[in-house]
Amino acid sequence: MRTWSKPVLLGGLLIASLAAAEPIDTVRAQLSDGDYSAALATLGALPAARQNSVAAMLLHAEALAGAGERAAAEARLRQLISDHPERPEGYNNLASLLVGQGRLEEARSLLEQALRSNEPYATVYDNLLRINEQIARRSYARALVLKQEKPLQLQALTYTEQGDTQVSGTGGQAEPVVTAAIEAEAAPRAPSTTPDVSLPLENLVYEPPAAAAAPPVAVAVEPALPPPPPAAPPETAASDGAAATVASPAESALSEEAEAALHQALTGWAAAWSAQDVERYLASYSDGYSPGNGVSHARWRKQRRARLTRPEWIRVALEDIELQPAGEGAVLVTCIQRYTASNYRDVSRKQLILRIHSGQWLIHSEQTLEMLS
Repeated sequence: MRTWSKPVLLGGLLIASLAAAEPIDTVRAQLSDGDYSAALATLGALPAARQNSVAAMLLHAEALAGAGERAAAEARLRQLISDHPERPEGYNNLASLLVGQGRLEEARSLLEQALRSNEPYATVYDNLLRINEQIARRSYARALVLKQEKPLQLQALTYTEQGDTQVSGTGGQAEPVVTAAIEAEAAPRAPSTTPDVSLPLENLVYEPPAAAAAPPVAVAVEPALPPPPPAAPPETAASDGAAATVASPAESALSEEAEAALHQALTGWAAAWSAQDVERYLASYSDGYSPGNGVSHARWRKQRRARLTRPEWIRVALEDIELQPAGEGAVLVTCIQRYTASNYRDVSRKQLILRIHSGQWLIHSEQTLEMLS
């Protein structure tokens, strides 16, 4: 470790502690302060072997991008990918850089490569989902001749020489985000004539295992919808061979009792979501539910826990609910969903399929048919 015998004056302040700091830590401090020139100088003074370490290359790319040398930053990250193809940080951080230039397809391809390079990081999954959402929104915006797309905020990866991973911020550009499937978290869009994408990403940082965990997210719940009504009565079959009661609707039409039970289930789902009651919300889905794209039920539950607790408040309202038997005891539901939260809002047309499980209507599948606003 490099040491200096005397304190050094920088900017008129005595900072002897910085003199004795590990160079990589010094670079991180300089980047945190926005002093990109100093960070580049510190990195340039490292021995050649250290300059080509994963941690130094990532910091070098960050310093170059911060200094406005985006082409050089891109080249540095591509060199990192070439030298260390097994590490996801290079792919992910290059995606972060490209997405800020509106190069979404290239960024998506890089994130897919990141997933294949190592264990499937939850952050990388989230970033990929965000980019897919943005591409879909861009197409819809063009179709409606909208003027401006909502900005995306992704997370990036960083590496330390100890070889552990965690999420870090983006140097003041955006707060860290955690995301999964249904609603995107971003500011409302304003009309414009040309799509304009701005996507500051967040970094995943490799730190020692002893690094302190992030503080829990404080949740302030805005007044939500009423609590869910009692569960639908259990499925019972008539002993004389007649059709089952509410739990098993006829194939041709739904009984009034079945419709009432389905409305209760949907109202309870929206109410739990609005109250950010994670357990009640997850209990509205069947045990085998998956959003697709290879995401398991267990991973989906973990993602939804994070997303429901992130906003300060959430409100979900369902309108124009239509119910239609879909065969084999399933019911197809279409509705307008109005999602409003402390950090994002949208209106979409949704489609769900519900089935009876242990006397309760549970969601088997869910998809967004159309973004209305």
